[in-house]
Amino acid sequence: MHLRKHIIRVLPLLLMMVAGTPLAAQPESGVLKNIRDKFQKWISLEQWEEVYIHSDRMEYIAGENMWFNAYVIDRRTMKPSARSRIVYFELLNAGNRPVIQSRIFTGNGHGPGFASLPDTLSTGIYTIRAYTNHMKNFLPVNCFIGEIRVYNTMSPGSLKSKMIHRADSGKGIGNDQRDNRAAGDLSLKVSDRDKENLEITVMTGGNSMDNAGDLCYIFIQTHGITDYSGEVRITGQATVTAVPKSILTPGINQITLFDSAGRYMGEAYSYTPDREGAATAVISPLQAGTRSRITVEVIARREQGGNQDLSNLSISAVPASLEEPASLDDYLLFGSEFGDQHELIAGFRKAGTSPTMIDSLLHGLRSHWINWRNILTDSLPQIRYESEAEDHFLTGSLIDMKQNQRLAGKLVLMCIPGKEPDFRYAMTDARGNFSFRLHIDEEIKDMILMPDQEGDNLKIILGSSFAGSFPQSVLKPGPNSDNIPACLEDLSTNLQVRRIYGIVDTCGYMQALSKPLRKVRFYGKPDIELVMSDYVTLPKMEEVFFEILPHVSLKKKDKGYKVSVTDRIDNTRLEFSPYLFIDGVRIMDASIIAGTDPETVDKIDVVNGLYQIGSYTFTGIVNLTTKNADFSDIPLADYMTRISYRVTDPVPAFREPDYQAQGSQGGTIPDFRNTLYWSPNLKTGSGVTIWTSDIPGDYRVSVQGFDQHGNIVSASGILTVK
Repeated sequence: MHLRKHIIRVLPLLLMMVAGTPLAAQPESGVLKNIRDKFQKWISLEQWEEVYIHSDRMEYIAGENMWFNAYVIDRRTMKPSARSRIVYFELLNAGNRPVIQSRIFTGNGHGPGFASLPDTLSTGIYTIRAYTNHMKNFLPVNCFIGEIRVYNTMSPGSLKSKMIHRADSGKGIGNDQRDNRAAGDLSLKVSDRDKENLEITVMTGGNSMDNAGDLCYIFIQTHGITDYSGEVRITGQATVTAVPKSILTPGINQITLFDSAGRYMGEAYSYTPDREGAATAVISPLQAGTRSRITVEVIARREQGGNQDLSNLSISAVPASLEEPASLDDYLLFGSEFGDQHELIAGFRKAGTSPTMIDSLLHGLRSHWINWRNILTDSLPQIRYESEAEDHFLTGSLIDMKQNQRLAGKLVLMCIPGKEPDFRYAMTDARGNFSFRLHIDEEIKDMILMPDQEGDNLKIILGSSFAGSFPQSVLKPGPNSDNIPACLEDLSTNLQVRRIYGIVDTCGYMQALSKPLRKVRFYGKPDIELVMSDYVTLPKMEEVFFEILPHVSLKKKDKGYKVSVTDRIDNTRLEFSPYLFIDGVRIMDASIIAGTDPETVDKIDVVNGLYQIGSYTFTGIVNLTTKNADFSDIPLADYMTRISYRVTDPVPAFREPDYQAQGSQGGTIPDFRNTLYWSPNLKTGSGVTIWTSDIPGDYRVSVQGFDQHGNIVSASGILTVK
């Protein structure tokens, strides 16, 4: 008996749905609306970001510098994201131990980074991992994973060692199902061989008569954007629906099938290319002699719309014999949503425009992000980590060391000493954890944290801002004649020569993209501001308080001291104990103030009444500011924790010789740069000026980033030095 196929060809004007909304002539069913509503709810909570790292190259000699640019992209719009302004960068060794960790400031969706590779690194594949604070909610899958190869040519036998490669445990572990056939009697098959329409076939597993007349639903989304949702009435064992390709968002389209009750039946994937043409940069073929200046012009074009202005671009020029990393457009096609980028990107490049090869590559894909089983059961994610759009989060715990337990509902104080001191407080949650907001900048912050109550058994334990979960490791063959770059010996020699001549690759630091806040005293203008130099120096602080500080007394009481403030309000004499500070650091013991040498004190500020910061109330304030104003002469109590903390790391500038400049290091000093040029801030108009080195050969010039409209720009060209 021949299988009879019932084909339903739906005209685009009748079936087309703009942004997933049916036309007025096609009212949306309750089941379909429920699917759409749950999907939108999921997307609104799981707002995935992507991070892409554009490094100058993929192969390094131990001891070299690595230059890179970090891009933050919204997964739905595929545009630069300003929702997160810090990227956490890690370089992991074979044992998943961080070799390098840094926080990168990103403005307008991108920011420069730098890593100095220790010369003690052993030969191997090292994993680059990068993510934002919000992406930590979805680790280990939602993060950038890349690789660099480090070669330690000074370590005997190191090139024979095994390489460790980090990979996911499989493609698309985000969903439980492993193929596009569900446990029920409906399954899904997709064909994109038709140039105009995507053919979606709904197949019945048993007697087609049992399903005839039943409704099922098709939902198509692309990186979180709803492209289409509609119903299909089953007419036989194979019912085909044609969806116009013109309504599909460019990228990897997820086609999901639901039965008449809205239960998940299966999914498949298709690829829609950018119909307008990607924003591609054009780099003209270049030739130059050694130690010559050449201008590289980069022009971004789209097939629709002509030339584009460029912004948010990074550019590198390295030996062409080195491996070319995945471009920004290649990476974002799959993002962190689909697992192992290396295999997917390599397969996609090989597939080209062949529908058969592309279908084979996409078969079995599963999204880490769009998990329909969780979506339909309202298994919403727990968002523990907020986006760092304005502030950075410093976290920790308050521990009772004697009871070995975390303390909930307790106040933790942060004091930043200085002439303009800062004071903050936080309450521990039910798990004994606290969090402080810090302004995002490159300034080193000297912070002292403590509980709001004195206790030798209390301890502040700070948490790491970096994630603690890691990808899995898979053993791969070590370097051999096939995968060791031919120029490895030259790279090593070049580095040694530069070291002999004392040539460095850095020159100062790049201008910070975020400025520190203007410092002000947390208590504002005090009621009394006593400048010690205006008075005769007295031998003891008790005499200072008694002789020249009105309404404030420092007296011995029992075995210690007490500071009190007296004031008159409505002819009533009030006396209260103020909060005590030295250099803006809270002091629980007044005897510390009594034991301070008056000659070391610059001034004394007094607030002689109630003062409130948020919900924290001071019963007066007495703050001694020393001449150093750094709280350096006071021993820390056991319950205090002092740290120097920098929110984002400064980035040095890439040093390039200028052989026309006066006093440049020309002459007989060799110029053996392994990275010919690097810039994280390519601006168009005047072009990019590159000085070639003493090494002839081909160099790959790579440009990655976005144009002013947020369109992806990826390009590479060859510079030949003769």
